[in-house]
Amino acid sequence: MQSIRSKICVLFAGLAMLLISCGSKSQNTKAEKFLDFYNHYQADSLQNLLADNFIFSRTFISYKNDKASFLIDIKDRISKTNSVFIITHTEQKGYVTHFQVKDKSDYFDYLGVDPPSWKLEVHEDAQNKISYCLLDTTESFGRYKTQSEEKYRAFQNWYSSKHPGSENNLPTDMDTLIPLMKEYSKQK
Repeated sequence: MQSIRSKICVLFAGLAMLLISCGSKSQNTKAEKFLDFYNHYQADSLQNLLADNFIFSRTFISYKNDKASFLIDIKDRISKTNSVFIITHTEQKGYVTHFQVKDKSDYFDYLGVDPPSWKLEVHEDAQNKISYCLLDTTESFGRYKTQSEEKYRAFQNWYSSKHPGSENNLPTDMDTLIPLMKEYSKQK
């Protein structure tokens, strides 16, 4: 009887240790911190995380951000559209973290565009700074591109009908554009 009790105690102790180790959340990687700061528009925190030679590149357009322009985009564009990357898959390979993300924002919501999915690579350098990010397309990119072009064209037509003579002169600043998109979404 005594040996059965001791075996049960050892078994429960082992289970308790397993539960504790599974329940404790591991420390976020630099790449996860990068996305957390990005999703919360914390440009100051991102500034400390990014290497001075940081580049944010995209495979589907030629425009690239350096560190300064990326931080400005966080404040002037990304935060104003409530953009976030929702992680759907993560894979770590050395100093590179590969994310699959869903891109949610008011911009897509107001136009009625299905949120696109992207592949996002986040690279760390030898100084443990984020040095490079690459945003790449997924198999759904063609559908997203077609849908976003059609929906944006419909928005442009709506704007032109409300503001005759303003064809191709949509406001580009987010403080003006997003409220217009919100108004448009309510009238669809």
